[in-house]
Amino acid sequence: ASSHLTLDTFEAHLRQHLYVCGDQFSASDVYLDSHLAFGMRSAKAYPPRDVFNDYLNRMLQRAAKLRADAV
Repeated sequence: ASSHLTLDTFEAHLRQHLYVCGDQFSASDVYLDSHLAFGMRSAKAYPPRDVFNDYLNRMLQRAAKLRADAV
């Protein structure tokens, strides 16, 4: 039950902000992005949520990520 509260809280936050720290990308986003991607897409530990899919896709489109993938 507490994991749902955590996900619900994070979902509510992302409905208001682009990133964990508001509109500023931070290391927290790297950390949470990896956990969300694994939990939702790999382990299928919880059902996908549109706001999380949008967040993960935003992370995949960051310029630094695209440069790293090109290497």
